[in-house]
Amino acid sequence: DDSRGRTFVRATMLLRRGASVVPRTRCYVGGAQRCLAIPSWATADPSKMSAADPAIGMNLVGGVWKSGDSYDRGLLELQDPLIGGTMMKVPNPTDKEVDDYITRMKDCPRSGLHNPIKN
Repeated sequence: DDSRGRTFVRATMLLRRGASVVPRTRCYVGGAQRCLAIPSWATADPSKMSAADPAIGMNLVGGVWKSGDSYDRGLLELQDPLIGGTMMKVPNPTDKEVDDYITRMKDCPRSGLHNPIKN
């Protein structure tokens, strides 16, 4: 219950194919809105995505960011389900271009690289 001073944090995240879209965080303490922050390193603001200013996604493979220009099929346009229009553009690799990702996934141990006990 907000009146008893509990803190509720609600995060909404939009992440599609490696886009640098960050959770939009709202903090509530005692019923009052305390913060609404999007980090400075974020490349897209979920509240401002529209057909006039769509977010541009990129893929990360082998430590290199790849944009839609580096793929044969270019960018895939994602439509806004509420108002229509292009909300976001993401790279659209072909089956042949996905081989780089598959190779990188095979290089990573099953438990991930974040596990200090196994790596």
